[in-house]
Amino acid sequence: MAKQYDAVEMSLISQETCPTFPGVCELLHKLHARNIPLVAVSNATTANTRHKLEVHHIDHLVTAVLGSDTVTATKPQPDGILQALRIAGATNAAACWMVGDSPCDGQAAHAAGVRAVAVAWGQHTRDTLAPHFDAWVEDASALERLLLPGNESIKLNEP
Repeated sequence: MAKQYDAVEMSLISQETCPTFPGVCELLHKLHARNIPLVAVSNATTANTRHKLEVHHIDHLVTAVLGSDTVTATKPQPDGILQALRIAGATNAAACWMVGDSPCDGQAAHAAGVRAVAVAWGQHTRDTLAPHFDAWVEDASALERLLLPGNESIKLNEP
């Protein structure tokens, strides 16, 4: 049944039904150009997540896609984040960021020793996310300032 659900959902995914948020694709291109490894970790299946990336022609920017079917335990457990760190070749988890839009993203990041930034364009409110994240960004330009080297002046959890 889960495979059937996934197939139906994937058939409905398009640029119109599943749009990216302004500036996000451009930011992914910038991070990729700087050789910053990007790993997508999702509680959706790997195929579903990969399909969303393919629809927007950004799948080539991601080093790996880890879905619910490729990790031993989904978020909020840290398994996917820990696997992403290994794939990315990260030697210092505390220097890495997990970008998320739900409490379980922040919980998984912290359990893995990774810093977590919440994005404003998800379904959860800032009040719901704040306890689980180190930083909050309103848009892709704020996320870019946080993620790209030389931006250490960003204040974490700034109102």
